[in-house]
Amino acid sequence: HICAGAFAKCSGLREIVVGEKNPYYDSRGNCNAIIKTHSNRLVVGCTNTVIPEDIVMIGDMAFKGIWTKEDLIIPQSVRCIGGEAFFESNTLRHVVLHDQIEMIGNHAFAYCTALTDLVLPTHYIDIGEDAFRNCRNHKNVILPNSIKVIKRGIFDGCSSLKSIHVNILDI
Repeated sequence: HICAGAFAKCSGLREIVVGEKNPYYDSRGNCNAIIKTHSNRLVVGCTNTVIPEDIVMIGDMAFKGIWTKEDLIIPQSVRCIGGEAFFESNTLRHVVLHDQIEMIGNHAFAYCTALTDLVLPTHYIDIGEDAFRNCRNHKNVILPNSIKVIKRGIFDGCSSLKSIHVNILDI
């Protein structure tokens, strides 16, 4: 078993290889990540990870303090981004989240201080508490009408935030 956060903040980690005979984990297609084989959950990533197209979940703390790229495009297969998945990924500027994502965990993108562009999908079930806390350079937010609850601290500390468009339907 590999616990969440086992390699958190290892920002120098550049390569991950799982042995071919490992029955529980893999690093399919030389993706530079540890993937739980039977659930298609990315457990640990590194600075050179390419998120495979068949991943269903990015696990808790998978890239905590590790992601060093400016852009993040989540594959269409991903339905869930775990808690603190990209916490303190300070170089992350642009995030594109597709419409199939159902959940973003607590603190998933918190303290991504360079984050300026965030494209939220039109279909959400749940955005966790403090999901974008202290993303100091984020300027505009459009919340889709599928969001049922705006939880505590979602955009707390986003000091550059200039506009919020809320399209929540009363249920």
